[in-house]
Amino acid sequence: MKQKYSNVTLSSGHYRAGICQIKIAPKEWLLDPVIIDFNTNIVNHEVLLKPDFNFLTLDFTPDSYEFDEKPKSSRGGSYFEVTLQGMVNNITPDILATLETFRYHEMVAIIKDKNKRMKVVGDQDAGLIFRFTNKESSNQGGVQQCAVDLTMDAEKLSPFYEI
Repeated sequence: MKQKYSNVTLSSGHYRAGICQIKIAPKEWLLDPVIIDFNTNIVNHEVLLKPDFNFLTLDFTPDSYEFDEKPKSSRGGSYFEVTLQGMVNNITPDILATLETFRYHEMVAIIKDKNKRMKVVGDQDAGLIFRFTNKESSNQGGVQQCAVDLTMDAEKLSPFYEI
C-alpha cells in the first residue's frame, strides 16, 4: 500500500460499527485471483466464483460477530493474525454436517459492516481455516454454545471491497 502521512482524526456525527454479514466460499471455488490495488488496498473488481457455485452466508447470534487483525512478528518477519468469530445458537444434525464439511476447506470471506463497508479476507493462495467447538452445559437451565473461528496469517491487512 502506498505510504500516506496525515493526521488521524475522529469522524463527526453518529458512529456505527460492527459486522452484520459474513459470506464465505472455499478458496478453490474462486474463478479468478483477488487483485488488490497496491496504492489504495482496495479490491475494485467483483470477486467471482466458478459457475454453479455461490457464496454461503454465516449467520451468527447478534452481538457475537468479531473480526480482528492483530500485528505480529516472528523471525520470518511481520504479519497479521486474522480472526473472524461468532456463535451459532443451536446445533442441529444439518448444521453440524455443514460445519463439519467446512472444516475441510480453506475459506475466502467477504465481511460487511453496518456502514455497508466490505472487506475481502483470503484469496486463492491462502484462506481462512475453519474451526468450531460445541459446548453444552446444564447450568442456567441448559446452555448450548457453538463457537466458530476462522483464522489465518496474512502479510497485509485485509483489503476493502468496492464493487
